Amino acid sequence: MRSERMNAIVTLTTDFEAGEYIGAMKGAILTVDPDATVVDIDHAIRPHDIRHGAYVLYSAVPYYPFAAHVGVVDPGVGTKRRAIVCVCEGAFLVGPDNGLLIPAARRLGLKEVREITNRKLGRRPVRTGGRASNVRHEGQGRGADDQGFRQP
Repeated sequence: MRSERMNAIVTLTTDFEAGEYIGAMKGAILTVDPDATVVDIDHAIRPHDIRHGAYVLYSAVPYYPFAAHVGVVDPGVGTKRRAIVCVCEGAFLVGPDNGLLIPAARRLGLKEVREITNRKLGRRPVRTGGRASNVRHEGQGRGADDQGFRQP
């Protein structure tokens, strides 16, 4: 008998513009769940402009049914900056710990913020630092506690 599981929705918001990084992120997500719906919110965020990215997420994410929203706008990409997941009413937001996600998370009803510590879920060569794969596992119904997400 076929499962009645809803297909996951994963949105992407980055400052990557067009190029291979977006394709790599989508490939990482679809490797975990080939039935996922991957939605590009915006990849033309001004480079490293956290406020612009935060505004786009704040403006767009409330209009989605339950989804995992990945945001990657980070002047410190490649540094030791933590990756976080914001657990909200009706959504997960995943990205760098730089303030990008907080306005949208508060708008949705922020419940908690956790650091992503399980690097086995990610694919390090992708510029996202593995966040896309992490979020996809979240969307499959595995809770934050099960995925190596801990409170910072």
